[in-house]
Amino acid sequence: MNPNWTAVWQTWGSIGAAVGAAAAAGISYFLFRSQTDPEVVVYVLVDPDRQGILNLVIENIGRGVAKNVTFAFSKPIPLHAFNGRPAVPMDRGPLVTGIRALGPGAKRVITWGHYAGLRAVLGGASVDITARYESDTRIPWAEHNLVTVSIVEIASFDATDISDTNYPKQATRHLETIAKSIDHLASGFRRIRVEVISPDTEGNESDITELDDDLTET
Repeated sequence: MNPNWTAVWQTWGSIGAAVGAAAAAGISYFLFRSQTDPEVVVYVLVDPDRQGILNLVIENIGRGVAKNVTFAFSKPIPLHAFNGRPAVPMDRGPLVTGIRALGPGAKRVITWGHYAGLRAVLGGASVDITARYESDTRIPWAEHNLVTVSIVEIASFDATDISDTNYPKQATRHLETIAKSIDHLASGFRRIRVEVISPDTEGNESDITELDDDLTET
């Protein structure tokens, strides 16, 4: 092989190796930042305990602590937009005052309002919420100031199920209703009819014994 071509191939091989090493270093850098940087997002979530209520949730889904978090809106958003009440602009809370420090997995939950109330204010529009915050990265030359843009809207909740899914609470309500019914029956104004069914020795049901008792108030 011509020595000149050998030198060319060696040169291109060295360049390729350098590019590969740089790419590997870049990938390692981005992986390291993804494992250490915070990421603050804002989203809408159906309240699991209050029927028909939508919440705004601020959450740090990253791995680091987000410091000095501030928020900016592309347009004003309401606060506590409930049915039958005039909605007021959001003028307090963490989205307005900011958050000094938000740890990994930490949240701030804001009661936003009913779907109908929010729909009346926002319609089908969406709002961009820009979060700006600082990261304590261990790399001296890395960017410390981070930005995340979240999009919130309520139009996508149309024709979806936002009913009450708090089943323990529902069971408590039903038990309270049963207790009130028993109190009413035992108040002396109605007759309680008790049917006692006892199996005989052959496993068949015996005759039904009926107990009628008129309860009167003492």
